[in-house]
Amino acid sequence: MRPHLLYVAWGFPPCRGSGVYRALATANAFAEAGWDVTVLTAPRELFTELFGADLSLERRVHPAIEVLRVKQELAHIETDLAGYSRARVASEPGWFSAFMRSSELSFPERVYGGWAANLRAAAEQVHERHPVDLVLGTSNPHVDFVPGQHLARRADVPYVLDYRDGWALDVTTGRRVSGERSRAWRTERELLLGAEEAWFVNAPIRDWYDETLPEVADRTHVVANGYDGDLGEAIDSLRPTSAPDDDAPLTFGYLGTLYGSVPVRELLEGWRAARARSADLARARLVLRGHVGHQGAPEERTLAMLAEFAGDGVEHGGPVPRAEVASVYAGFDVLALPLIPGRYVTSGKVFEYAATGLPVVSVHGPESAASSVLDGHPAWVLTESMSADDVADALVAGAALARSATAGSVAETREWARRYAREEQLAPRVAELGEFVARRAAELGLPVPEVRAHEHPHDDEPPAAEPAGSVPALGGGADTSAGDDAPRRFVLVVGSEDPADEVLARSAGAGDLAERLGSPGAPAHVTLVCRTAPVAPVAGVDVVHVIAEDHGPLARIAGSGRYRSFDAATRRSVPGRLLATLSPVDDTRTVWRAARADATAESLAGQADVAVAVDLPAVRTAWEWLRRGVVGRAVHGVAAAERLARREESAAGAGSSGSRG
Repeated sequence: MRPHLLYVAWGFPPCRGSGVYRALATANAFAEAGWDVTVLTAPRELFTELFGADLSLERRVHPAIEVLRVKQELAHIETDLAGYSRARVASEPGWFSAFMRSSELSFPERVYGGWAANLRAAAEQVHERHPVDLVLGTSNPHVDFVPGQHLARRADVPYVLDYRDGWALDVTTGRRVSGERSRAWRTERELLLGAEEAWFVNAPIRDWYDETLPEVADRTHVVANGYDGDLGEAIDSLRPTSAPDDDAPLTFGYLGTLYGSVPVRELLEGWRAARARSADLARARLVLRGHVGHQGAPEERTLAMLAEFAGDGVEHGGPVPRAEVASVYAGFDVLALPLIPGRYVTSGKVFEYAATGLPVVSVHGPESAASSVLDGHPAWVLTESMSADDVADALVAGAALARSATAGSVAETREWARRYAREEQLAPRVAELGEFVARRAAELGLPVPEVRAHEHPHDDEPPAAEPAGSVPALGGGADTSAGDDAPRRFVLVVGSEDPADEVLARSAGAGDLAERLGSPGAPAHVTLVCRTAPVAPVAGVDVVHVIAEDHGPLARIAGSGRYRSFDAATRRSVPGRLLATLSPVDDTRTVWRAARADATAESLAGQADVAVAVDLPAVRTAWEWLRRGVVGRAVHGVAAAERLARREESAAGAGSSGSRG
């Protein structure tokens, strides 16, 4: 009888979020150590269709791990208008406010709190089928801690809390975000007091909790994120030498998620300044790899910033599957590390960067927790400040380190970084918890579980659809059914008074819409119904129809200067925005009245397979067309329409392939 770990992680493969690597490594470490491991995680469709996925990560899950996907409804990101209630269409802000509040009823965490009930039920089912010896939940979201506390109360099962960030502590600002009397802190305090252990990713966060709740100080541990595998050996197999040739241009690289809070602009402005003063950097490249933004759609503001510096030797190479990380590092000579400032912020990339043996140029303040990790790194440069001149100095120094590198200096750096190998971080805790579980069972007079290796070794063979041992979502999952044919005709509705091409550029990004919504060799037919005509042609749009202006009394009121001033003033507060959306002259109602009176608009919609509300003011129109049977499908957002087209085309292809067999 092996010890049984119930591991709870909302973000588990194929999730591509930064926390997934810690979750994957932890579950694998227990399985490799001879535990039976059951994982509770979110439905796969949340990642493959909404938040983004790295399918290569599924091949890294230990084959003995059983993955249970627990049903979760995140109504606020629902894009299928068939699932929109009348209340939501009537007032999105009012509905959203109610949703956020209701999500906290079961557990005091916005959005994710509503998952608690399903997690409790799933934990009970697992324990009934295969008694659990230990529960380990990794946050965030902090609702991942719920099954541990639930089984502790119901069946006296011990649990461990694994924090990536703080809960009461905002690691980016260093401020406390939940007061001593708040429900959130009371819940967190109770969780900590009942836990067998609590893990933190760095000493500053652990110290904050030790000082805030001294009763748990003897049960807290630092378990750093670390890096996976022998990264240096993998790089050497792909890179011919440890240092670039004297005549070869240098390549500076960044690998990680690019989003608004990361000081990318400071790095790019410093890069521009460095190229102006250094002949070596003037011919160098800065290659940025990774997703732009945390959501499925790219963060447009960051994309625009990258384009601004494209003439300075700056390239964005897109995301990198986990299986290709070593090959990307092998193409870099110097690593750039822009990080969110803060003494509690480490970032998982710090450890991976150190393990490459390459020079690292840090673009963050000395107060960052990353500085304490890299202190002593033989090839590390920290910018004096975030000014362009100081960042430029650091980049020039990084180039000099790359030019002077030898096989010996690279080996020395990698040996120094060995302390941060993920197995080095996890092994002591896994071993101690194994001893704890055995000792506890003996004290209770129960059969003592023994750590024994699994029969099948870990391999890298890809799974058919999910990791070996996984089962469908408990309680059901997202509906992925599709018809026989992928949609080919779309009507896009823009409800804003801004020119339709500008609205599409802001909300949908660039690219030919017919190609994006079609399939290779078979572009979709796209009709655009809008309130204001495009100023410039929209690529991929076959028909443009401007809705006839509404001249009714409500429209005259809505268009008056006095009402517009009143509306703008009202929307400055949350209650005011709610009241404004309930007004009969709110944009969503104004657009729908005009569309309903425009026979051509409704006729064009009737010829489409799918209506797409491009922006919020268009939602009511697309929803009403769906409700009245004018269209068969309706979604909110061009990205949602793209996902729908890909999913249904894939399903149709699979069906035809099956019939041939």
